[in-house]
Amino acid sequence: LFFSLNDGGISPKINKGNTMANRIFKNEKSFFGRLEAFYWKLWEKEGFRFLVIGGINTVVGYIVGTLLRFLFEDVFEITYKWVFLKASIDIPYLMMFLLLFSYSYFMMSKFVFRTKWQLSRNFLYLLSSAPNFFLQQLFIWLFEDIVGLPYWWAYILASLAPIPIMYFVNKLLVVPMEKKPTKETKDTK
Repeated sequence: LFFSLNDGGISPKINKGNTMANRIFKNEKSFFGRLEAFYWKLWEKEGFRFLVIGGINTVVGYIVGTLLRFLFEDVFEITYKWVFLKASIDIPYLMMFLLLFSYSYFMMSKFVFRTKWQLSRNFLYLLSSAPNFFLQQLFIWLFEDIVGLPYWWAYILASLAPIPIMYFVNKLLVVPMEKKPTKETKDTK
């Protein structure tokens, strides 16, 4: 394998004394060697990892949501919209959300924020994803029902719109808060 998962995230495996042993492009001076080095330098930045893993999560969610919508609409010919309090809820997208939230939490905790997976934080992550879910439902309704775009376009646009906001929400709930040491004062000595 070229990569290791043991250190709390994906990184190139480095053998002591030979830093190029497991690199894909052995020649550091070549264009592709420089490109690979640049990639791994970026990978050490949390924001870049968030974009990559968030992109993977988005693609997986889009595929699952679109497949479920196809099954609802074309295979089983079941109503795929549910109206609740005058709001249109896209049932395949709701199912996708519920099916993939643990997968998404795992990907964010392991690869983006490099923290230990915890069941309690998994459920907090579900709560943090609720605003994302409601924003996506709003965008699906807007793009599909109001603008008239095909559902596959609505799903793509609804998946991308909330990403910047969710970075900060995810970081707050995935990364445990560090306890700050208390300062000693004359009264506490």
